[in-house]
Amino acid sequence: MSRSAARGAARARGRSLARMGRMERLVAERQAAVEARARLAGAAPGGSADGGAREDMLLDAIEEARFASGGEGGAGAGSRSGVLAVSGHAFTVALFALFVVALLLAILAGTGVYRALRAADGAASDERLSTSLIANAVRATDAAGSVSAAEGPEGPALVLTEHLDSGDYQTRFYLYRGFVVQEYALADAPLAPDAATPVVESTSFSFELDKGSGLLRVSTDAGEVLVALRSAGGDAR
Repeated sequence: MSRSAARGAARARGRSLARMGRMERLVAERQAAVEARARLAGAAPGGSADGGAREDMLLDAIEEARFASGGEGGAGAGSRSGVLAVSGHAFTVALFALFVVALLLAILAGTGVYRALRAADGAASDERLSTSLIANAVRATDAAGSVSAAEGPEGPALVLTEHLDSGDYQTRFYLYRGFVVQEYALADAPLAPDAATPVVESTSFSFELDKGSGLLRVSTDAGEVLVALRSAGGDAR
């Protein structure tokens, strides 16, 4: 039972006790009045005056008792109504709180799904960017004999050679410690994988040049990219 309901019940009991006290005082006063009338009337024949007074007193007492009982019942009904009203209010508040909690959970779940989708899309974009970087490097050095293969630290290395006035330079792609790395150096310089730049995380790296069609196929864990060479004079295989 809530505090407001308990206070309502206590007030109802207090009113009931007050009515009972008033009823007792009324009965006592009526009894005193009857006795006074009996003394004034003297010894009436057959005691009719005393009997009538007592009968009136009894009727008045019954009426007062009924009145007190009815008041107490009304107070009890009012108390029950108050309890029902408090219970209805508490149910409404609990239902609203449940709705708010469900809404917050739905928002949190939606936010988690959105973040997961964004992360997956970001990873896919990074992978596409990395393979595009290799394709663009091949296109930038597209010339006869510019594409070749060499031995890398963990498999074959794709070598793209540029012939400049200052000398020959190479862009090298190969697998090293779980990454496809890129290295730019003089053509006669040895591989330096520790100084190379990671391009994409991968456990595999392979490439193949179809000299007939001039199509270079490069494959990593991120996917596969095809580059159509204008000059198919390379010797990669």
